[in-house]
Amino acid sequence: MSPRLSDVLARKGGSQAQRSGMTHSPTATPVENEEVSVRAGELPRWPGGLWLVGVHGGAGVSSLSAAGVGRDSARRWPTRPAPGVGSPDPISGPTVSLPVVNRARSVESQGFSPGGVLLVTRESATGLATATKAAAAVQNEKVPDWLEVLGLVVVAASPARPAKLVRERLDLVAGWFPQVWRIPWVPELLAIDVEHIRYCAPFKAAVPKSLYALQDLGRK
Repeated sequence: MSPRLSDVLARKGGSQAQRSGMTHSPTATPVENEEVSVRAGELPRWPGGLWLVGVHGGAGVSSLSAAGVGRDSARRWPTRPAPGVGSPDPISGPTVSLPVVNRARSVESQGFSPGGVLLVTRESATGLATATKAAAAVQNEKVPDWLEVLGLVVVAASPARPAKLVRERLDLVAGWFPQVWRIPWVPELLAIDVEHIRYCAPFKAAVPKSLYALQDLGRK
């Protein structure tokens, strides 16, 4: 069974990223409601699946997956597909491995299908503190070798402007991920069940288009 990300972080003794030897690089403001132009054939392919992993409970993984962004892996790293087999489809079963565009990974030479993973956190002081520890785990190579961490998805915790501490922590953690996406507060989610999120137009409109583009999903 795949370990929980939170268990990996706990074994690190709750160490702060600043003491882990992490390198911080400046980054742009988190992506939110952006427009993207992608030509056919330019998108990376993830035959091992595009996965969502929450760095803590209640991060918003199930909602994002229900909206069509990645596969829900809860708070655990996903299980590696068998050699030569793509990620499991919930309806039809395993899929055939697809060619990978401009990606050279050692796992491919071993016959494994590489997967992409997005870490997900709430935009709160506690959530972003945990995301900082997750960033340390990523830089210390605590991620399964067949997965590539593509970035962090930050889901708004309330309709109010984030507190100063929250904004500061987001600025800090954003420099440790290749990309950061922010999902704004969508009040309509409070009145529907998760199985109906796929029909929630305000939420799907709030999700940055490049998150869909990562797995070549278009909004219907």
